[in-house]
Amino acid sequence: LVAYPDGKDADGTPRYSIGYGTKSFAGEEITAEEAWTRFDTEYERHAAPLLTGNAISNFHELPADLQYGLIDFTYNMGPNVWKDWTETKKYIEELDFAAAAREFDKGLGKGWNIGWDDADGNKIYRDEHGKHPRVQRLIDLFNLWAVRLNMEAEDKGYVR
Repeated sequence: LVAYPDGKDADGTPRYSIGYGTKSFAGEEITAEEAWTRFDTEYERHAAPLLTGNAISNFHELPADLQYGLIDFTYNMGPNVWKDWTETKKYIEELDFAAAAREFDKGLGKGWNIGWDDADGNKIYRDEHGKHPRVQRLIDLFNLWAVRLNMEAEDKGYVR
């Protein structure tokens, strides 16, 4: 596997990735086995705040698809992404998924800028609103679970 351009750092320095999105440098070549080893190491480091409950205390009680989406998001944003999201974490922990979806939707202004620029400066992997598909997928999942929980509450007579 050969390193590929993966956008630019804030100072304009070209960034490179290799294998499954792990950091690299121009011209680096590795085997598929090494790519998996790097991925496993990075995955553990990025997922740890979620898996240990440090980022979201009830992470293991969340629906599996939300867990996977949050891990994927954290892998791409970095393990410290949850540090300042007290409002978002609160909504997730309270299972207020509609509010969590709104926070994620607003989050693009907080530097949730997943994606990269191509050689011509065009944004890659964003929709017409500037959202990366991973962000939109989480917003959709939160909204889906908000509807499901509301329907369950209605079925049980908790909502008028």
